Amino acid sequence: MKRTTTHIQATAAAAALLLPALTACTIVTHTEQAPDEPIAFASFIPDGTKAVVENASDMDNAFAVWGYRTPEGGTAADVQTVFDGVEVFRDNTGSPWTYEIPRFWVEGHYEFYALHPYPDGTDISKPAADAEVTASYIAGQGISIVLNSPKADIDLMTATASRDYSAADPDASDIAFSFDHLLSRVSINAEAGAGDVKITSLTFSGMFDGGKYTDGRWDFTGHDADGSFSLPEGGTVQIVPGEPVPVLPDLLLIPQTPGSGCTIALTCTLDGTEQEPVTLPIPSDPAWSAGQHYVYTVKLNDVQDVTLNINVLDWEEDNYSMNFNDWN
Repeated sequence: MKRTTTHIQATAAAAALLLPALTACTIVTHTEQAPDEPIAFASFIPDGTKAVVENASDMDNAFAVWGYRTPEGGTAADVQTVFDGVEVFRDNTGSPWTYEIPRFWVEGHYEFYALHPYPDGTDISKPAADAEVTASYIAGQGISIVLNSPKADIDLMTATASRDYSAADPDASDIAFSFDHLLSRVSINAEAGAGDVKITSLTFSGMFDGGKYTDGRWDFTGHDADGSFSLPEGGTVQIVPGEPVPVLPDLLLIPQTPGSGCTIALTCTLDGTEQEPVTLPIPSDPAWSAGQHYVYTVKLNDVQDVTLNINVLDWEEDNYSMNFNDWN
């Protein structure tokens, strides 16, 4: 039996691959014939860690890999598990990707599935009550995930790859894990039309922040649309006329259609004078799609003149030019 060494490295994805969901980063395996050597992982050098992953250098958390091998001429009954939610991680900052218990290439057809970040629960049939992400592989459906993320700071991404490996003619080409975002990126901004505005409280609420992802779809059965995100208690945001100011940036939310109870509620002062509380309903259109960035900007002139603008961007765009329309 011939064995090969497999190395994984990451490269930034091209912006042209953004639709329908951004390919945030690419993990590739490079195989060189080296008998008796295990599959190993090489790394890119990260430039930091972020909750929102925009490119390969942001991806520094461990991820999980499921892998299955079908012998040549085999059937579904012959499928063997090679990786079962194995944690792929770094020993130290900048170190290569690695994992416990080496695996070796054997002739057959391989299917790989990856999930970033590594889940804190690994049995979808028994999700831990305190786990933010529980995941398993389900035959015929792919990775199934239960998400409970009240902090909205988990950038779920998945990827698949396959290979036919022959010892007589080993395939030394790259296997690419191109990760796609499963969540939507939502930001709340504010802009002053005139005067000195200070936001004294703001709450964005009424969305599902937990659900189950199976066979490419999200299901909210058993969950309530009671997600809520607010400024820190006692926190304020100063707004002056000009560019929009981020108030609740980069919330990572499950793709969904905002319901009738999804709102932005805020209080503010204008030139030092307290204004009446304002509540703006979030319209159902646009619905939130995976891999898209939705920017809701509240423009504050006075209590009689509050407008809401919605801008839909690609995941990594940072363009907040606005075309304000009156809210009716």
